[in-house]
Amino acid sequence: MKVTDFAEREWGATAVIVSSSRLVAKIEGIEGNKIYLSETANESVTCTMRHSDSAAIQRAIDAAIAEGKGVFLPNGRYRLTSALDITGFESFSFEGESGFGTILDNSLGTVGIEKSAGSCFAVDGGKEFTLRNVFMIGGAGFADRDQYGNLAVKGGSSVFGFYFNKSNATYVRNTERVYIENCHARRMSAECFYAISDKRLPPAPEPDKYNKSIIYFRCTVEDCARNAFNTATQGENTSLLHCRVRDVGNGAFEGASRFSRIEGCYFRNTGPLAFGNSRTRGEFHELLPTGQVVISGNHFEGGCLPGTAMVRVGAGATQVIITGNNFINFNSNAIETYGEGTIYDLPSENTLISSNIFDMTASECESRERYAIKISNNFATVADNQICVRGERDDKVVGIRISDDVTRVQMHDNTFASIGTGIRSESVYGKVGIVVSDREFYRAEYSRITKAPKPMLLRRRSHSYRGWTLRWLADGSESVIESFDAETFIFKLKEPRELKSGDEFMIYTTVSAPWNIHDNIFDDCGTPMDLDTEVGARAIVRDNIIN
Repeated sequence: MKVTDFAEREWGATAVIVSSSRLVAKIEGIEGNKIYLSETANESVTCTMRHSDSAAIQRAIDAAIAEGKGVFLPNGRYRLTSALDITGFESFSFEGESGFGTILDNSLGTVGIEKSAGSCFAVDGGKEFTLRNVFMIGGAGFADRDQYGNLAVKGGSSVFGFYFNKSNATYVRNTERVYIENCHARRMSAECFYAISDKRLPPAPEPDKYNKSIIYFRCTVEDCARNAFNTATQGENTSLLHCRVRDVGNGAFEGASRFSRIEGCYFRNTGPLAFGNSRTRGEFHELLPTGQVVISGNHFEGGCLPGTAMVRVGAGATQVIITGNNFINFNSNAIETYGEGTIYDLPSENTLISSNIFDMTASECESRERYAIKISNNFATVADNQICVRGERDDKVVGIRISDDVTRVQMHDNTFASIGTGIRSESVYGKVGIVVSDREFYRAEYSRITKAPKPMLLRRRSHSYRGWTLRWLADGSESVIESFDAETFIFKLKEPRELKSGDEFMIYTTVSAPWNIHDNIFDDCGTPMDLDTEVGARAIVRDNIIN
């Protein structure tokens, strides 16, 4: 096929062509220093010959599945040159002798964009899969994270660097119940523990097969180039229990799944725990939302990778509980709830952040600008948290940042100590995109002021910005919004106005006072409360103690 045959050439896609100089073959004969192989090399070169254990282990797996049994692998180092395929089973278990003694060496990796390519274990279908006591090694570590990340391509879409040398621990697709215990991964170039699933899309019937439960128990991921854990679609009941993640070049956990739990884990020097990320505004998400998660009893030390927050409640996530966690010596952003988004995103909502300790002390390096909590989604409660710095006040720390377009907010019984600003409200700016009429327009994707896609594109069940106010920055005049259509993304004004693409505005509500801030303690804060915005000025503020 010629490149010109691709329709995508019109808008600039990237074709990924991967190849390898590796030859995998059986030894069929030996005569002196000559070795006869089952496959013929296509060129004469100096090469290294290494033993591969993939075929032998695969034969054991196939035989065990045929007889309804499992596989036990003694301690030793086993080299893989292809994924161990586990298919055609109803119930299957694979167990090593010990978590650090049974080693699968996947450092050669493979090439390819298929999800299962480069996996130590590729599991597809079945009702029950158990994996225990295996140590897995890939081909790219934390220091290689930029090389294996999302690479910009001139004239086309981006491409992941790990396509060209792919290694990961497990790939699971549509297995109903998965249990992975005491398994450890190092130097994986792609998403380390990866799961993908068909999904329930009510009111349609349930799919025949999908992930109903995945449990990772006492697993560790360290020195890896990309994500530690990734549940890429709306599988259900993913749990990380008593796991350890350190020195991981992208997300610690990326979860578009439903009903997740992250409990008793330790995280350091890694990207965020990111939930939602479903990148669709499909109406089925209003019937059975995604991103429900409980994050409790975890320890986060030092900070996360720059440019994000350690816990990110992303697009589509709802019914989120973040409680009882420790953020220790935290020199970066801690928690962000995300209402912003593109036309492909539903805003997150319904978030409870309670009983956490945010020790924002910069103990290991120079203090950075950072916040403990940022709220830019609707329906948030922030209560009973401690946000502090040990010793002298650090003016670079903000306790809680909250956007003016957020509604139904409770902030109470929090303690803020020795930080720059306790609670700060922030105005929301936007920009007119395509003009439909003298009363209707689409939001531009980015504002010059905030560089963010604002205001949020609300859910179908929402206030629809009825009665909200736009203050036009060019002349200070104001317009009242009649409605926002969550299907077409059109903002409609009550009165006509000469609208031009690029017109910038600030959005706020005078309809109600949607924030209740009470019974907080502010001790040695440079600015206890900075509520000098339209909505902040109308918040109910009572019974707070300022020292």
